Order: sequence, then C-alpha cells, then structure tokens
Amino acid sequence: MDGAVRSGERAAEEALVAHELGPLLDDGKRARILLETLDVYVSSGWSAASTGARLGVHERTIGYRVATIEQRLGRPLPARREELGVALRLHAALPR
Repeated sequence: MDGAVRSGERAAEEALVAHELGPLLDDGKRARILLETLDVYVSSGWSAASTGARLGVHERTIGYRVATIEQRLGRPLPARREELGVALRLHAALPR
C-alpha cells in the first residue's frame, strides 16, 4: 500500500477518534476512567449492570459515569452508538 494513502487513512482514523472521543482523550485520571467505562459499556451491550460487574463497581456508579460521558461529549450515547463503537476500536488499535 502506498505510504501516502496509508498516512491519509491514519489521519482520517485519528480525526474520527478525536471527533467522537475528544473530551475523553486527555491524560487525566478521570478521563481515563471514563474512557475505560465507555469501552466496557459498549462491549457489554450498553448494559450498566454488566459494565459494573466487569469493572467491580455498582451499576449506579456506571449510570453516573455514563451521564458524565454524555455531558463531556455533548450528546446522548444512543445517538452515536455505531460511531462510538468504531472510534473505541480505532483508539485501541492506533499507536500512541
């Protein structure tokens, strides 16, 4: 594959991740917790109970975190389910 094409693809991937997850990507501890919660929440089928069980916290805690994530992102999570799932997978795959 042409290096310029791959570079353009990577830039597009990074732009998608930044657009969908931007406020959760800073290096702060709280942002890392929220990003991890979102990742587990998505992979748990959008279930607060399953997410709480996997993270070892009460499902109400997950509810508070989800509300905080929505506030930081500026939109309800159900409105961007597919986009968030793709962005999370790309974020995990992209080198840091």
